[in-house]
Amino acid sequence: MTDPAARTERLVSEFRRRFGGSPQVCVRAPGRVPLMGSHTDYNDGFVVPAAIDRDVRIAASPRADATVRLYSLNFDQSDEFRLSDFAKADAAPWSNYVRGVARILQGEGLSLPGLDAALEGNVPLGAGLSSSAAIEVATAVLFQALSDWQLEGPVLARLCQRAENEFVGMNCGIMDQ
Repeated sequence: MTDPAARTERLVSEFRRRFGGSPQVCVRAPGRVPLMGSHTDYNDGFVVPAAIDRDVRIAASPRADATVRLYSLNFDQSDEFRLSDFAKADAAPWSNYVRGVARILQGEGLSLPGLDAALEGNVPLGAGLSSSAAIEVATAVLFQALSDWQLEGPVLARLCQRAENEFVGMNCGIMDQ
């Protein structure tokens, strides 16, 4: 499904089915294509990426507790963690991108709400179009939208890169974010 309105409608419908009620926030982050500088960004080289028309979308609402409940439409899988426990999820590896962003943001002293969230994306996995970075950026934008703090785009991108490097364990450069 590529129609943006239909994708959002499906995401919101699945959120309602899984969590009850309507989501308070819907966010999206695009994938990207490298125009110049592939494999130089993690060596501080120059890069020229461009956003593409594929993205990751998240519909979410805050929770009163420190629990993060996730559902991936792509994997038809749920996961849950507490904001005080950032153990990796071997059974739901897609959720590690969300966990990593939450851990890095909290490590920076930023307050995060618990949340219920449904995720879906149409960025092809493993195609070099930054599907993982799209999850991370959408997650960071989501937490920012549900919180009382604001970060500049480049700062948010660096924190998402750290989540992928330090938590997920992928040595990516900043171009992905």
